[in-house]
Amino acid sequence: MIDLYTWHTANGRRASVLVAESGLEHRIHKVNFLTETKTPEFLAINPAGQIPVLIDNEVRDSSGKPLTVAQSGAIAIYVAEKAGRFLPKDPAARATVLQWFMVAASDVSAANLGIYLLENETPHKSEETLQFYKERLLRFWSLIDVRLRGRSFLADDISIADLMLYPHYFQRRQLLDARGGFDSVHRWGALMAARPGVTKGMQQ
Repeated sequence: MIDLYTWHTANGRRASVLVAESGLEHRIHKVNFLTETKTPEFLAINPAGQIPVLIDNEVRDSSGKPLTVAQSGAIAIYVAEKAGRFLPKDPAARATVLQWFMVAASDVSAANLGIYLLENETPHKSEETLQFYKERLLRFWSLIDVRLRGRSFLADDISIADLMLYPHYFQRRQLLDARGGFDSVHRWGALMAARPGVTKGMQQ
């Protein structure tokens, strides 16, 4: 049994979507990232005080405790390998998946986080800096749109790259609509949204 501690942020949903799509038996624990991640109880699970966190009660770490995995990207790879899905073993196919996985996990995620921080947490807001991050994010989505032309998914078959990326699409759909275009991205988004596991993960 897997215990997943998460919240309905893009980062949290990346983990919950992967777990839901994997078919692995799991329980979801909602942890409000604004109010509950710095409690002693949660810090005992993840000293970084961040969601998501996965605990695999079927696997032991070097100290004999149930294995704990933090960071959504690490969780995604761990879940995919445990389930035997969404991360091919063929070296060439795997490299392609991991390349686009990193676009989602680092490039898109970092720009997306920059927008969130500027809109919600930075003490001095700057419209110019906010626009910089929005344009940076849109450039990444333009790259993804080109990649998806003639493809259903980023690496042809659905993979951890698509599952990591979708929550960011869901969160920034309004920004993409305001710019216009992105036809291939929107077609891909509709395919993703139609998957029962994605729907379940986004609601958890």
